[in-house]
Amino acid sequence: METVREGFFEGAGGLRLFFRVWRPPVTSRAILAVVHGHGEHSGRYEDVADALVPRGVAVAAFDLRGHGRSPGQRGHIGSWDEYRKDVGAFLNTLATEQPGVPIFLWGYSLGALIALEFALRFPNGLRGLLLMGTPIRPAGVARPYLVWLARVFGVLLPRFRMNLGLNVSKATRDPAVVEAGRHDPLMHPWASARWGSESLRVLAWVQAHASDLCLPVLFLHGEADSVSAVEGVRDYFARLTCPDRELKVYPEASHELHHDLIRDQVLADMGDWILRHTG
Repeated sequence: METVREGFFEGAGGLRLFFRVWRPPVTSRAILAVVHGHGEHSGRYEDVADALVPRGVAVAAFDLRGHGRSPGQRGHIGSWDEYRKDVGAFLNTLATEQPGVPIFLWGYSLGALIALEFALRFPNGLRGLLLMGTPIRPAGVARPYLVWLARVFGVLLPRFRMNLGLNVSKATRDPAVVEAGRHDPLMHPWASARWGSESLRVLAWVQAHASDLCLPVLFLHGEADSVSAVEGVRDYFARLTCPDRELKVYPEASHELHHDLIRDQVLADMGDWILRHTG
C-alpha cells in the first residue's frame, strides 16, 4: 500500500503552497517531482502514483500558486521568478524528507516550461528531466493580437484576467477524463496579463538556451497534440547537445498523455526511463 502525505511548504515570498506525496511502503528508489499544467492541480496525478509507486518511485506534486489548494489570484504571477523559487523550495523539501534518493523533475504543459527553465538554470540536484506536452510552439494559427495584448497589459494592467477557455476535450481523447475535468471545482481557465507576458519572455529564453541543457532528458509528446505542436518539440530536440536525450512521440495521441487512451504505455515508458537512470 502506498503512503500519502499532504501538507504545505513555504514558497517564494513566504506563500504557503499545498503539496502531496505518494510513497512506497519501503525506501523509494526515486522521487518524481511533478509540476502540473495551467488551470489544474496536484490531485489529478493520483493515477500517475498508482502506476509508479508500485515500482518504487515516489510521486510528489504541489499546487502552483494561484492553482488548486494553494493561495493567490487564479492564474497570476508577479514574475516567473516566483515559479522558479517555488520549484526550488519544493525540491529542497523533498530532498530533506528523503535524503539520498535521486530526484527527477517532470513538467506537463505549462509545468514543462517551468521545469525546463528551472533545469536549465539549476541542474544540480536533479537526476533527470521529463517533459510532456512542452509548449515550445502553439498548435494552429497564432493570434498576434493576443501576444500584443499580453505584453502591453502585462506592464500596464498586470492583474487583468483573461479567460483562456478550459477545453479538456482538446487535451485528451478519454471522455471520462473530459467529463471529470468539466466538474472539477479546483480547475480554472484564468490567466493574468502578467502571466502571459512572463510566459512569452521565458519561452523565448528557453528557446535561446537549448544547447545549455546538460541533464538526461525525456520528451514525451502526442503526434495529434492540438495545444502544443509536435513540430516545435522536434525542432527544439534537434538543437540539444546533451548526450542523454530521448524523444517519444505517440501516434494519434493528444496533449495530456498521462490521461489519454495510451496512458498505460506512457506511464510504463516514464517508469522504465526513470529506473534506468537511478543507478
